[in-house]
Amino acid sequence: MSQAIDTVKNIIRGRFNTALDGIIGELRDELQQQGHRASGSLDSSFRHEITENDTDGFLGVIFANDYWGILEDGVKPSRVPYTPGKKSGASSSKYIQGLLDWAAIVRPELEEKERKGFVFAIATKHSMEGNPTLDSYLFSKNEERTGFVQRTIDKHVGVLAIKIAGGDFAGQVVSEIIKSVFVKT
Repeated sequence: MSQAIDTVKNIIRGRFNTALDGIIGELRDELQQQGHRASGSLDSSFRHEITENDTDGFLGVIFANDYWGILEDGVKPSRVPYTPGKKSGASSSKYIQGLLDWAAIVRPELEEKERKGFVFAIATKHSMEGNPTLDSYLFSKNEERTGFVQRTIDKHVGVLAIKIAGGDFAGQVVSEIIKSVFVKT
C-alpha cells in the first residue's frame, strides 16, 4: 500500500511542479505586458519549491527578487522617500541609487549628469503621483501597471486545480499502481 501512496504522491508532485512552472511563465508574461522589463532580473529570479508534510500535504512557494512587491502594489506618494528641494542629510539615498541603477539600464545613452537629472525628475514625479505614475501606463500593453501576481492568480487558480487533479488523474494513478504492483519477471 505504501508503494501505491508514493506513486500517487509522485504523480501529484509532478503535476504540481508543471503547474507552478506554468504560473511562473504567466507571471513573466504579465510583467512584460505591464511594461516591467528593464534588466530581466525579476524575470530570471522566479523559482519555486514544493514541500510536503503529513498535515498539509503539498505546499508550493514561488520566490522572486524582493522588489516584486513594489510592482505588485505600487507606492503611494506619501511613501516615496524623496522630497523635492529638501536635503535629507544623508550622503546617499537607496531610493535615488536604485533609480540611478534602473536609469543606467533603460537610458544607457545618458551621461552621468543627464542621468541624475532624469532620475530626480522621476523622483519628483513619484513624490507627487506615487509609483506607478500616470505617464508610465504608456509602457503597458494591457493598461495595467500593478497587480501582476493577483491578476495571474485570479486567472489561474482554477486551472491549477485542473492541471493537478484533471480528468485523466484517476486513470493515471490506477495505471501507475497496476504497473508498480504487477511487475513482469
